[in-house]
Amino acid sequence: MIDGDNLSAAYPKAADDPHGGALTETNLQALWAGYAAVGHTRAIYVNTVSVLEAAMVLRAMGGGAATAVLLTADDDTAAARLGQREIGSALATHVRRSTAMAEHLQREADADVIRVATDDRHVQDIALVVEVTY
Repeated sequence: MIDGDNLSAAYPKAADDPHGGALTETNLQALWAGYAAVGHTRAIYVNTVSVLEAAMVLRAMGGGAATAVLLTADDDTAAARLGQREIGSALATHVRRSTAMAEHLQREADADVIRVATDDRHVQDIALVVEVTY
């Protein structure tokens, strides 16, 4: 599993790459080269917006095929989960941002993106659904 959250972690960002997309792709390509060198042929790439970045992931990994899976939760479930990790006045901001991102991903993700509801499900059950899909 490759977590994309840190692949563009550089400050300040390059003037010609203010959102870090090119840096993410370059770093994913370097990571994948290492995995491929020791025989790996598949990866699970996780990132909040990864379902919108399939073309970049495929470029970085040298082509092939990708299955995009969007894990979803209703607003109450997402708020409860955020409440378990966020404290104080930041919670309301995180809930608003989470709701906005969920709406954005639902709207922008291609129809062929597989959506898996996570409400009232254990991590192991969700993993099995993703594994069978993948």
